[in-house]
Amino acid sequence: MEQPVRPRLPEPSPPRSTPVVAFTRAEREAAPLTIPPVVVRLLGALLGLVLLREAAPILIPIAVAVALMFVLSGPVERLHRLGVPPHWGAGVVVTIMLTCVIGLGSVLARPAAQWAERAPTTVQQVVDTIERMRVAMLPPGRRAAHPLPTVHGGDSIQDKLATEGLLLTRVIFGQAMHFALQASATVILLYFLLASQSWLLTRTVEAVRRPRARALLLSGIRQARREIGLFLGTMGLINIGLGVVTGIALAFIGLPDPVLWGAVVAVLNFIPYLGPALVTVLLLLAGSMSFGATWTMLLPASIFLAGHAVEANLVSPWVMGRRLRLSPLSVFLSVMLWGWVWGFAGTLVAVPLLLGFRCLCQRRRGLRRICHYLEGGRSDAPSLTMLLRARERRLARHVVRPSRRA
Repeated sequence: MEQPVRPRLPEPSPPRSTPVVAFTRAEREAAPLTIPPVVVRLLGALLGLVLLREAAPILIPIAVAVALMFVLSGPVERLHRLGVPPHWGAGVVVTIMLTCVIGLGSVLARPAAQWAERAPTTVQQVVDTIERMRVAMLPPGRRAAHPLPTVHGGDSIQDKLATEGLLLTRVIFGQAMHFALQASATVILLYFLLASQSWLLTRTVEAVRRPRARALLLSGIRQARREIGLFLGTMGLINIGLGVVTGIALAFIGLPDPVLWGAVVAVLNFIPYLGPALVTVLLLLAGSMSFGATWTMLLPASIFLAGHAVEANLVSPWVMGRRLRLSPLSVFLSVMLWGWVWGFAGTLVAVPLLLGFRCLCQRRRGLRRICHYLEGGRSDAPSLTMLLRARERRLARHVVRPSRRA
């Protein structure tokens, strides 16, 4: 029998090598330039900071009003449970706050003006005293080339202020008007936020479509509100107590206007690290004004530093607990950043903004690693050797070992 002829398959063609495409220099220059995503994000962050700085007159009242809303929303809600409508409760709370601030400001305005009027003369005297001490430490052969400064009671500074009085008056008037407008905008915005906080929260949650995103947003807003309100309220009570204790101690040693200095301590102590340093410098100047260039001029600053040491190391950690504790490095960087962006107001809201940013990082998967740098108070951090051993054990689990057969 004849066998059927099998069809002959075509022989496979040899593999073709991938042609090497050679670009000319003109084509390479015309090709689009790809920018790494990290560079794009860094440039976007820098642009955002510049925009925040330029929009400071609008954003500062909003940030301060939101921070105050977290503190004052509790009394408004308590009044609402008693049957008071939210708009009436917000009006009552804002009126009480304004009455306290205006009353305290009217009491402290005159002493503050008197200290500010005496400040140029005192600064000039302090500069002359430091110059005498520097000349006295020089070798005897070089003292003749450095004559001692004469005590002139600050005439040079006063003459300069007199010649530039018109320009200084314009600057002070402009700054006062700017502060008045921002303060008025903050108070009005605070009233509207307190009166419509429930409505705003409901509309914000309704704008999110996915249920999981709604839950994360609602829990994040509630956590930020709870932590920021607790921080500001607790720190306010602690700073008021520190101001009262410092004022009583300053009155005991005979420093004039202890109520003014107690208020200065209570306000500036809200600024971490920089606020206590500024209070120390101001109390040194006040001590030199009141007691002269003697060792007693150090008493006001020493009293404040002792009270601040007790508050920072014992009272605040015990009251705050671990939940609100932040890393000192992150707090200092936040104060520097927002101080550069918004000035003095930025240093006051730096820590509340940092707490809000931590709440955001806890709910975003890509930002959770940042929380390890923001959280503080952990003394049980593992060593580098322990971390390396844990990594080796983790890698050893994924290695496939050949099975042994008998």
